Amino acid sequence: MIFIGRFLWSLGNGINAVNTTVWIVECAPTEIRGAMGSMQEFSMAIGSLVVQSLGIPFSSETLWPWIFVPDVPLVILSIVLFLFVPDSPVSILEREQDIDKARAVLAKYYGVPVDAPEINRELNLGRKRTEDKEREDRPGIAWIFNPFGEKEDRVRVIQQAAWLGVVVKIAYVFTGARALRAYSTFFLYDMAHYTLEGANLGSWIVAILRIPCTMVPVFFVDRLGRRLLMNSSMVITVVALTAIIVGILVGDSLQLLSAVSFGAVMLVNAGGLGFVSRFYAAELVPRSLLIGTTSILAGIEAVTKIAVEFAWFPVANIIGVWSMLMFLVPSLVFLVVIWAMCPETSNLIVFEVLEDIARRKKLKVFFTN
Repeated sequence: MIFIGRFLWSLGNGINAVNTTVWIVECAPTEIRGAMGSMQEFSMAIGSLVVQSLGIPFSSETLWPWIFVPDVPLVILSIVLFLFVPDSPVSILEREQDIDKARAVLAKYYGVPVDAPEINRELNLGRKRTEDKEREDRPGIAWIFNPFGEKEDRVRVIQQAAWLGVVVKIAYVFTGARALRAYSTFFLYDMAHYTLEGANLGSWIVAILRIPCTMVPVFFVDRLGRRLLMNSSMVITVVALTAIIVGILVGDSLQLLSAVSFGAVMLVNAGGLGFVSRFYAAELVPRSLLIGTTSILAGIEAVTKIAVEFAWFPVANIIGVWSMLMFLVPSLVFLVVIWAMCPETSNLIVFEVLEDIARRKKLKVFFTN
């Protein structure tokens, strides 16, 4: 039953993760799209802290079977709230071709009158997405990730955009932020040589600090832009991972350096690459391909995450601090790729982003006309 429950839980969360990303990109106004996407990481930080805090009293031989009971009321509340959420305007246009219904729903999401200029602009893009879907109709969605066989410039641009989405998601996994968070007590106790009480306290403090760190992009991501946050967090991650290796190799005299660098990896990515990776890929591809592409990306991210986390722990037990090279070396590579190739998406519609990618590839391709 535990394995069945774990499978159903993972399936539900996977569907929810894809649905949330698509919903935000389709329904949030362009000028606050980044802030809305950032709320995912903020909500997850709060949820992680609550679960970690509730896990302490339930971590006993008698209470552990009841550890998921506090989650049940929250799940029921979410189900009730979802019953009142209107469908996506893009979905309405594609399935029902009801322009008036889509207009009313979009106006409700935007909080403006139904005849507002931004509603007309977005609905015109919605029609173009439907036309693009018909024009780009191919069997399945996997073609978008196929690096071979496509000669048309327009398709090559979309493919590169999709692959850049893969890069950003995998780059976050290889920063080590997720693995270190999952094994935070092990790292602080076994590798940094803190006491068990100190390791538990340090892990809890980092979980608390993640909340204000995830609030930063909510207010500033649409002003500062995605590239600045991604690039700066990657640079700091590389420096912090290097400091972790140095601190542990030197020994207990640099114990504080190891702990601070450990916290920096998780906190900087919570307010940088980590939160951007949740919605950045969805800003790179046409909306007609959004659900399929986002689903594939979520699957790639999940498989990579599981592989890295399961691989790092036994490797760390065998070779110790040198296991951090599993994160440092890929982070250096991804830093160069993201810095050189990832376009800015802040306050831009997807077609403008695709044209930016085309210019970088020196291709005369236009999506907005």
